[in-house]
Amino acid sequence: MPTACFHCGLPVPPDGRWRVEIDGEARPMCCAGCAAVANLIAGSGLAGYYRHRDASAAGPADPGAGAREYTVFDDPAAQTGFVVDQADGVRRVELAIGGVTCAACTWLIEHHLQRLPGVLEVGVNLAEQRASVRMKADELPLSELMARIRELGYTPHPFLGSTRHDDARAENRTALKRMGLAGIVQMQIGMFAIALYAGDFSGIETDYRDYLRWISLVLCVPVVGYSAQPFFTGAWRGLRHFAPGMDVPIALAIALAFLASVWFTVRGGGAVYYDSVAMFTFFVLLGRYLEMRARHRAGLAGGNLLSLVPAAATRLGPDGEHEAVPVARLARGDRVLVRPGETLPADGTIEEGASSIDESSLSGEALPVPKRTGDRVSAGTLNTDGALTVRVEATGLDSRLGTVLALVDRAQREKPRSVELADRSARWFVVAVLVLATLTGLWWLNHDATRALAIVLSVLVVSCPCALSLATPAAVTTAVAALRARGFLVTRGHALGALAAADTIVFDKTGTLTTGEVRLAELRCEAGADRERCLRIAAGLEALSAHPIARAFAGLPRTAVTEFRAFAGGGLEGVVGGERYRIGHAAFALGAPAPTHHAEHWIVLAHADHALAWFRLADTLRPEAPEVTGRLRREGIDCLLLSGDSATEVERVAGLLGITRWHARQTPEQKLECVRALESSGRRVVMIGDGVNDVAVLAGAGVSIAMANAADVARASADCMLLAGDLHRVPEALAKAREASGVIRQNVTWAIVYNVAAVPFAAAGLVPPWLAAIGMTASSLVVIANALRLRNDASRPPRAERSQPDG
Repeated sequence: MPTACFHCGLPVPPDGRWRVEIDGEARPMCCAGCAAVANLIAGSGLAGYYRHRDASAAGPADPGAGAREYTVFDDPAAQTGFVVDQADGVRRVELAIGGVTCAACTWLIEHHLQRLPGVLEVGVNLAEQRASVRMKADELPLSELMARIRELGYTPHPFLGSTRHDDARAENRTALKRMGLAGIVQMQIGMFAIALYAGDFSGIETDYRDYLRWISLVLCVPVVGYSAQPFFTGAWRGLRHFAPGMDVPIALAIALAFLASVWFTVRGGGAVYYDSVAMFTFFVLLGRYLEMRARHRAGLAGGNLLSLVPAAATRLGPDGEHEAVPVARLARGDRVLVRPGETLPADGTIEEGASSIDESSLSGEALPVPKRTGDRVSAGTLNTDGALTVRVEATGLDSRLGTVLALVDRAQREKPRSVELADRSARWFVVAVLVLATLTGLWWLNHDATRALAIVLSVLVVSCPCALSLATPAAVTTAVAALRARGFLVTRGHALGALAAADTIVFDKTGTLTTGEVRLAELRCEAGADRERCLRIAAGLEALSAHPIARAFAGLPRTAVTEFRAFAGGGLEGVVGGERYRIGHAAFALGAPAPTHHAEHWIVLAHADHALAWFRLADTLRPEAPEVTGRLRREGIDCLLLSGDSATEVERVAGLLGITRWHARQTPEQKLECVRALESSGRRVVMIGDGVNDVAVLAGAGVSIAMANAADVARASADCMLLAGDLHRVPEALAKAREASGVIRQNVTWAIVYNVAAVPFAAAGLVPPWLAAIGMTASSLVVIANALRLRNDASRPPRAERSQPDG
């Protein structure tokens, strides 16, 4: 076994020339880069990093590049989105750090940067691989800061969209504080309320009663003044604009219950409702917190989409000179150089060079697409193997990627019919509650003014939709927890209802029904060619290539190849046994177009312009996909396949899965149009996808599911996610959603029956406020208990997967 590098874990060369003394012992290094980084760490007194790390560090990437590589970020135009200027010349910089693997990495970065002049504060988030640095702009250039991170072997990048991310985190923290305060206080006041309610039945001394009331009052003040503040603000805003919302009755109930409780606490007698105030505030805040989390996920999705585009590009001058510039400074007509492994910064046309472009982020095409002079390329796609000179035609929001972002925003702005109906119904409900409480108060003022306040409060408490507001969230939360235990994560509240009503499922192909891994699907040899020899020659050539297609030949027996050459966008060439062979696209290997039956997803091995063997490359079908699609059809659910891949490949996959309706070469716009057309015809659609090209349709569908290996922006735009990537969870989720839908109907029916039955008794003065509060709590407990039935199967596998008894 070769010795492993002490820094990065890679094998050390046999000569073992690089060694660094760390903790009094000479440690082996695999290269000069690792030795330089290790020397820097040890020489800075930070050798403790090696004692506490959980994984080997990433190898250094050109550690000698220094600050020159990052000088483009000293330009203010390149700092938009991740640098925030603060007072007194201080700026906050947000950086994404590649290669962070454990807590020791964060410790090393923080301690190393804190020693730099001008750095005031450093924080590294391990989960997000994100560094936040406060520094003085006049003492330390941004390029120098990024270079110092690079010296350690980590790769710094701008953390785009940081402002939006920070705003969401601030709102989330505030919401948690409000909800946490209300939850803690309502538990404490609840204990005092038990004694007070018991005292109403069995008697309690006045001193003890007053003491418990005053303690409850003190505890309830921060709930009303801080936790419930959003309700009062929203109620005032709605009344001021003559558009009362649900905040009005909520704020009114809280205010009246609290003021009445204060009155009876000060004057004596009557009843107090501090526990109801705190409990009601907590439950409503909980529902709104869940809604806010879903809104944040949707809002951050758009910001992540444009992060596919690099922050800087290499612009070519009139004389061919290279200039690193921010992408924001690129204009139509500029010429940019895109090296192998770089992401295209803009839409444009290739002027020089040839390469293969990985367009999976936009089109879903599993294999890189050959591109030559005159072909169009898109921002956010990856150049795999050849240098290109591209004439810029569109950047930013005007690019094809920007068009996808616009579709996402439009889809997220459009409300489903159920939401629009709920919005309209809420206004009438508010008006009805206020009218009922007003009429009740007026009647009692004329007949028994001393009881008017207590009865109005009873009506408001009884009619407050506490059980009704819990009817859906309680069932949804329980069902979501049960599904999460089975590897299916629901991220938005409306998803369960949409899944329960679904009658059509639209699948993406690459990465959804297939694994996204290229494999060798078929080998056809020409007459007289030896199959085994052709396969060994092809594997030998591909073994020397870094192209993604080479993975299809990994592990196969191969022949030694000499004089190897790779031709960008064409294929490979090498000598075997004194004979020169080529493998790649027909135009490269044969000098002529491929026959029609070998036109797509085929490469050819040739010798002296004569074809020897044809290799068909295909994506690997998920093993469970046929069973899942078959089960869905048996349950009466239609399956449709939409893909950006070629018609031949899409038809092949659809045939294997028994899917009769499919569409190939679909753009993001066409996918969204297809789903919209299905929904317009009355179909209830579930969209399942994984790529950036699916983002718009995932956001626009009635309900959407992202695969476990989906792009971050696709996961953020989807309503649900498969945590383990197992398609079996899809029909299981549909069944659980239908079960949850039944429980929700039961809960809503119970809540409505309770309110309708209790309101007349409260208006007649037969239900005192304390009994109304107990009734409201009891109705809520009934709803919660019914919802908890959904968790019964959360910890058990489906029947088909349970182990069978022996014998």
